[in-house]
Amino acid sequence: MKIYWSKKRIIYLLFFFSLLVLFHFFVYQTSVSSKREQVKILAEQISVEKEAIAVISKELENMEGEKAHNLQEMANRIPVQPEQEHLSMEINELMELLDVDISSVVLQSNELNFNAGFSTELNSDNGENDETISTSLEGLQSYQLEMTVFLPDYQNFIDLIEGIQRLERITSIENITLESIESANDSLKCTLLLSTYYYPAAELVYPHNTEQNYPFLEGAHSSNPF
Repeated sequence: MKIYWSKKRIIYLLFFFSLLVLFHFFVYQTSVSSKREQVKILAEQISVEKEAIAVISKELENMEGEKAHNLQEMANRIPVQPEQEHLSMEINELMELLDVDISSVVLQSNELNFNAGFSTELNSDNGENDETISTSLEGLQSYQLEMTVFLPDYQNFIDLIEGIQRLERITSIENITLESIESANDSLKCTLLLSTYYYPAAELVYPHNTEQNYPFLEGAHSSNPF
């Protein structure tokens, strides 16, 4: 049996297949192609986020290393015992240099809470790291020395105050009382109330760095961490 196709029917059939191809092409362009573009954009975003995470992780590692270094340095600078030994030696050297005598020294101790350290946060506005101090350190001990000193004149008094202010273990001069006296060698009686500090807990945290009968950790200098 033979089937005869007229020219008009063949044209209609070709037109139908053309419309079908155009329809599938349109569906591909509107769905598959758009999804592929979305996947491409998402992949680029993931790549950028991975780079940002890598940068932030590196910054945090650097911050953690700096934090450990800062805490170690601070521990090296804070004395672990009261004034005996080093501070007494500094004060005695100052008095010998000024050629004055200390008649009495009274100690008063109390406990403080001291906060130190840092944290870092990423500022979303400019992409930079903002650093803030946050780590807590408790158990810092403060104590006061009440000293009575006899001086020959006002110049010695000025030299005494300037010398004490240069002592890095002294955090502040709380009070000064000055009296005139009648004596063969001295004309002034000066009473000073000085504040200083120490951190006994550091001896427990870093016992391998602590020296016997010495108020500073190994390799430390007599410097004021505040």
